[in-house]
Amino acid sequence: MRIADIQYNDITNGEGIVLSLWLQGCPHKCNGCHNQETWDFEKGREFTHNDFQHILNYIDKGVERDLSILGGEPLYEKNIEDLLHFLESFKKQYPSKKVYIWSGYTLEEIFKDDKKSKILNYIDILIDGKYDSKKKNITLKLRGSENQRIIDMKSTLKNKKVILFKDLNI
Repeated sequence: MRIADIQYNDITNGEGIVLSLWLQGCPHKCNGCHNQETWDFEKGREFTHNDFQHILNYIDKGVERDLSILGGEPLYEKNIEDLLHFLESFKKQYPSKKVYIWSGYTLEEIFKDDKKSKILNYIDILIDGKYDSKKKNITLKLRGSENQRIIDMKSTLKNKKVILFKDLNI
């Protein structure tokens, strides 16, 4: 898994303050994407054990933070194993922290892939779907186009149907 950046005090990509982990590499290459610098799979740097430990130690330093994982494409095949290990460990240490993940894949596409779908158990909020510049809407919270959804993953898995977040306090 390669990372593009870590932002420790992000107030844009979640409710309140979040630590944002930006992964490197994206197969979608959406027209109008504002993160084109994260497309190249060779750029960025390897996510190390030190990065992992630093995130675990920093997440509550001075202020409580949740975790946002963006990209690039967090659910790209080459990221799945490392991301799953990271999220399992993160949720074990911080079970009440929210984990947000942005993916160009739809929830339905993720469910069709056994490896990707395992990650859903560790996500609280999934923002799914490719950015569509024809459906751009700058007034939307946590997403850039109207086709993207903010999905409550815990409720979705429990009810076995898609449950959207309607009332985010952001």
